[in-house]
Amino acid sequence: MHLCERAALTWTESVTQISHDRVPDAVYEEVRAHFGDEELVSLTPGIIVISGWNRRCISFRSVPGEYQRKRPTKCMVDCRCLNCDGLKR
Repeated sequence: MHLCERAALTWTESVTQISHDRVPDAVYEEVRAHFGDEELVSLTPGIIVISGWNRRCISFRSVPGEYQRKRPTKCMVDCRCLNCDGLKR
């Protein structure tokens, strides 16, 4: 594994575990050595979103692969939305 990948994973772990403590200075300094401002600003929201999805799924006891989208019984308008796949009902 490359050093920049290791730094990104360490950053991810620290951001994900932020409720326990702040990101350690050593982790911040290491990730800053490999990523610029723009890259780190782009990476961090992705970490936060995925962590949020994980927390939601764990809280609701979701099992990966079991979710099936429920189709509406009737679309209110003649549309091409993702909920009705353009089918008039």
